[in-house]
Amino acid sequence: MYKVAIVTRVLCHSSEYGSFRYLRSIIDFFKLNGFKIVYVYVGRTCGSNLGEFSRVYRECGVSAIEAFLPVYSYIACGLLNGIVKVGRFLRCKCVDRVVEFLVGIASQSGIECGDRRVLNRREIDFVKRVIRKHKPQIVVADHTWMADIFDPDFPECLKVILTHDILFERKGSFRSMDMESDCEVWDKDFEKALLQKGDVIVTIQDHERQVVKKLLPEKKVISIPCPVDVKLVKGKPKKDNIVIFVGSNADHNVISLKWYLGEVWPKVVERIPDALMYVIGSIGSKRIFQNWGDKTVKFLGYVDDIDSYYEMSKVAVIPSIVGSGLKIKLVEALSYGVPCVASENALVGVEELKDGVVLCARDSKQFAGCVVDLLLDEELADRLKQNSIDYVRKNLAREVVFNPLREVISDYLGVGGKSNG
Repeated sequence: MYKVAIVTRVLCHSSEYGSFRYLRSIIDFFKLNGFKIVYVYVGRTCGSNLGEFSRVYRECGVSAIEAFLPVYSYIACGLLNGIVKVGRFLRCKCVDRVVEFLVGIASQSGIECGDRRVLNRREIDFVKRVIRKHKPQIVVADHTWMADIFDPDFPECLKVILTHDILFERKGSFRSMDMESDCEVWDKDFEKALLQKGDVIVTIQDHERQVVKKLLPEKKVISIPCPVDVKLVKGKPKKDNIVIFVGSNADHNVISLKWYLGEVWPKVVERIPDALMYVIGSIGSKRIFQNWGDKTVKFLGYVDDIDSYYEMSKVAVIPSIVGSGLKIKLVEALSYGVPCVASENALVGVEELKDGVVLCARDSKQFAGCVVDLLLDEELADRLKQNSIDYVRKNLAREVVFNPLREVISDYLGVGGKSNG
């Protein structure tokens, strides 16, 4: 039986959205194609909870989990949790600096480049020991910043890098709005040097595939969007004017939702006073939203049954004004047939969705107008719902999405791959 090793900094299970979901789809692809999964977790400040590991083991069907968790990360985590609790209780503003210091200690990474997500020497050596132990035919680095594992003496295998985003473009997106991103140390040359280490580069949409191919014309670059299945809701009449946003507490989501709630939503409520906004996901944990005083907006956090919330919602919004990559919240909403309004930035790389499948808005006034139109115009909403479902079936079904990866693996294993049992 063939083996694949997934090298990542995250614990991927069903209580997570966004990039976690994308990684899970990659794992499921390999599992359905008969691979044994070796999950290589390179620990940071989280992961000391054994329950998290057990969920990954059970839900992802992995054959082994190998984890790098420095002893002092447990100590730092304990201090971190205690200080955060005390700081919140006392409402102490200086706690943020202490937390940042402890996170830097516990993460034990990124010393050379200034980005703590990039692997350090001890972590790289750990990964190589695990790979030599399990002898997988394929190794997948989850995110570009993990690509440092592929140094010259890395064991022979097919080296795959999941980019998720083009990070120097992400930085440029933030800078165009005079904002700092989580990728400030990244530039084109730094990213190119990391991507150079892989045999196969996987981007999440075709625009980014073209960017990487231009950087590295000699490399195999394929595009794999996040696959989704059509999830037809029960079709109950939607009586309430509910709008939904789903997202993590990542910087680009926070900035975009802040813009939407400040510039767009008041215009919607002005025209439809009984409109109600549901915000789902960890984004509600950010301090900026904890005291949001508008009764028309409900922050629900993580929900066990997201299907029911999509079922009751008339509109989904994707107000991404910064960031890159394919917005997974967008394809998820499309899979439920919920009519969507998206910013122009959210549709970069999937411009074919504009207007026929998704209403695209250039500014806050147009965004609000599109939301209002979908809340009031049932014919328009029904047309977008059907177009969304058709698009998902044609372009985002698993058998379609994974064809390029299936071909790459078949070529590699047919030429030089050997099963290690």
